[in-house]
Amino acid sequence: MLTTVKALRDRGVAVHVVKGAFVLGDDMNSKILSTVLGLAAEIERELLQQRVKEGLARAKAAGKHIGRPPVEREEDRRSKLDKHEAKIKEYAARGVNKSNLARIFQCDFGTMSYWLERKGVTIAKEAR
Repeated sequence: MLTTVKALRDRGVAVHVVKGAFVLGDDMNSKILSTVLGLAAEIERELLQQRVKEGLARAKAAGKHIGRPPVEREEDRRSKLDKHEAKIKEYAARGVNKSNLARIFQCDFGTMSYWLERKGVTIAKEAR
């Protein structure tokens, strides 16, 4: 936080703290206040992380499942790419690589790789 506030001040940006109704400037009081606010925010973040970890540990100890529910049947696994299956297979047969397929169908490379593997689709070698 201190680095960000300093960078903003160096660029001539006035930092207004809405809750406290004050402005952080270049004076000593502002620097002290910035340090105290940053420290308080850091402590609160650490306390929050600690409470989350404790809550997860309690839930696990109670036998609760943490995270996404498991998919039991293969046919229940759905992907946004399923509706484009014919087009993806057509491009793959033409030799379009995974990166370009992911770009065309606006998804992550990993998502495309997993989908291709799950569907058994292989990329054809380009004709030279």
